[in-house]
Amino acid sequence: MPFVNEKISAEDKARINWKPFRIVYPAFWTIDRDRDAFLVRITLGRPAPDDQSPKYILSWRGEIITAHVTGFWERRPGEYEITSVLIPPCLEMQRANILDVLKEAIIAHGDNYDGAGMSAVHISNNVHLP
Repeated sequence: MPFVNEKISAEDKARINWKPFRIVYPAFWTIDRDRDAFLVRITLGRPAPDDQSPKYILSWRGEIITAHVTGFWERRPGEYEITSVLIPPCLEMQRANILDVLKEAIIAHGDNYDGAGMSAVHISNNVHLP
């Protein structure tokens, strides 16, 4: 099953520990239940120029991957670029697969959990990998 955007059910909200995401309870997510993966956007609107905090968090098989993504304001509308990503050490060997999943989730997410306005996600040649 591909990623889909949906409202998070009360049952799903209750079963997930949201503290590591630094958000209380998001209303929506982009989820692929077959791959046990979901994406939430943790910043809203245009970030400050010096703000390098992650804009998206991908939960993949229970592990948290954080990504800072520039786009819309910084590039052409519809094209986003992953400029930094933090992958837990236990998933390092799967980095390429995780980046593909992250790109797919962001494209499905669209501009606002609607799947619209997103045509491409690129990985920066100078991606910062903390």
